Amino acid sequence: MSARLLLLSVVSALWLLGISLGWASSAFAQPAVAARVNGVAITFELLDRQFEELLRERGMHVARLTNPARTKAMKRDALDRLIRIELLWQQARSAGLAATDAEVDAAVAEARGRFRSEEAFLRRAEQSGFNEATYRAHTRKLLSGERYARRIVEREVQVTEQDIADFYAANPRSFKRDEQLRARHILVSMPPDAPAEVQA
Repeated sequence: MSARLLLLSVVSALWLLGISLGWASSAFAQPAVAARVNGVAITFELLDRQFEELLRERGMHVARLTNPARTKAMKRDALDRLIRIELLWQQARSAGLAATDAEVDAAVAEARGRFRSEEAFLRRAEQSGFNEATYRAHTRKLLSGERYARRIVEREVQVTEQDIADFYAANPRSFKRDEQLRARHILVSMPPDAPAEVQA
């Protein structure tokens, strides 16, 4: 083989290697998708964060999950929640019910108020996989979806007096409470050398 042919072969091989590496890197750059909701991807990264949030809500730690079936069921719950949030958000936008900037501001401020400091709030948001911008976007989704769901309930769910009576009759234990006593012990501090009239 001539030197020219050898050089062309090496260049061609390097070019093909570059293309294949480019394809591989672009494939690796794409986040793995757990589900798609009308074309919108829900990534495994987002699913993992939602799963961790679900564990926190239930006061559980991932290290204590020893039952694979239960872990799988909880992962499915987390995915179902994300799908529900995305569906409601899409429907809310279509219906013109997306939350306004002012509503998002108020909800974010209320969430911040539940923490001792701004740093604690941001730390908690980061643990859930959010920065300030993505937390606002997530809050907008939740508010909008909740508004849309309320609109559907108000329009389509009619509860009659008979429905209430039937539910009461079918669930009597839910409305009965055993007799209870509440005791209170009030302590009043007093200096040991207080006069008798003060002690009285």
